[in-house]
Amino acid sequence: MTLFDLSEENVHFGLQQAEQQQVPLKGIAGDARFADTLVQEQVDHVFLMGPLYHLSDPADRRQAIQAALHCLKPGGKLYVSFIMLLSGIHYALTYMPECILDPVETNYLQSVRENKTFFGHTFTFAYFTPQHEIEPLMAEFPLKKLHRFAQEGILTAREPQLLQQPAEVVEAWIRLAVELCEREDLLALAEHHMYIGEKC
Repeated sequence: MTLFDLSEENVHFGLQQAEQQQVPLKGIAGDARFADTLVQEQVDHVFLMGPLYHLSDPADRRQAIQAALHCLKPGGKLYVSFIMLLSGIHYALTYMPECILDPVETNYLQSVRENKTFFGHTFTFAYFTPQHEIEPLMAEFPLKKLHRFAQEGILTAREPQLLQQPAEVVEAWIRLAVELCEREDLLALAEHHMYIGEKC
């Protein structure tokens, strides 16, 4: 298993955590767009988690996906995570509803109204993806779609309240969220989506 991250500090932290849990792990610090030049072997599974959150240029985003595919064996699985356009709405309604009055949010809110991509500052600079962009993007690559699901499922908006509940209540809600996580009509409820494809 290999941890690949742009930040050397993140790689170091990940290796420390793996050592504590006695999990064998290699670490490489590098740019995901060039992962195929730094990772020598092909593997069965590749998780592409951060790059599509932070790369704003469409060519860079495609290059990161292509590099991940080069690291994947034929028949291997690629897991790609996206920050959804509505995630800022979910976050604001849960934690800081007053931000809708902040002029800084004008461009983001206009992107939501128009259902178009937004790249801008949140906790860092991030790329907020409308739902309708994901599958056309992934269809450009030699992948067979296996799944696309809402990572937080139906729980996004109520996570703080849910975490105050007894474990059995939390577990029951998680089970329901898992059952519903691929329902098209509920995908907009999540802050993150994951696309899973098999390399052809």
